[in-house]
Amino acid sequence: MEVPKLNQKSEQIIIIAIVIIVGYYIIKGGNILFDAVDGIKDIFGGGSSAKQADTAIENVDRQSDSGNPFSPVYLANVQAANPDKKILYLTQTAREDFARKIHRAAGQFSGGLITGAIIGAKPSDILTVFKQLKTKSQVSDLSKYFTQKYKIDMLTYIVNGLRDNQPLGQTAANDLISKVISRVNSLPSIMP
Repeated sequence: MEVPKLNQKSEQIIIIAIVIIVGYYIIKGGNILFDAVDGIKDIFGGGSSAKQADTAIENVDRQSDSGNPFSPVYLANVQAANPDKKILYLTQTAREDFARKIHRAAGQFSGGLITGAIIGAKPSDILTVFKQLKTKSQVSDLSKYFTQKYKIDMLTYIVNGLRDNQPLGQTAANDLISKVISRVNSLPSIMP
């Protein structure tokens, strides 16, 4: 049985449909292009920087919400424990700007040839954001806004986004994650 040939217009429609479906999946956060290499990443991604990043993440995860600056609850606990102290809040504009920068920089294909070229985001923008924060309370404030806006925990999004960033590579991703966590841990809870 002979397979009927498609005319040129039908072929174009099929190609456009495929591009739209794949593009939609990528924009919605799917990882269609790199799911197949996850096993290989696990085998070859286990250097010392990976262990340092994993240890830093585990230490943050082990903290209770009251002691974890990446938790949206941290800010409320600091406020309750320090009613007479001045707490430095982010402005709404700063929250929106920082959250957008983190979302873009840790998002699908950030810094790569596709999205990086389009939106100008690069993974190092994440550390730049955290270098602008002055207290752990501001980290918590940003985390709360990020979670409300994007419906995902900010630290989880950063870690997963950087580790899935193929152009960045595992070693650089783990180094950046460790630097972010180290920066946050070095901040005071509130301004002295």
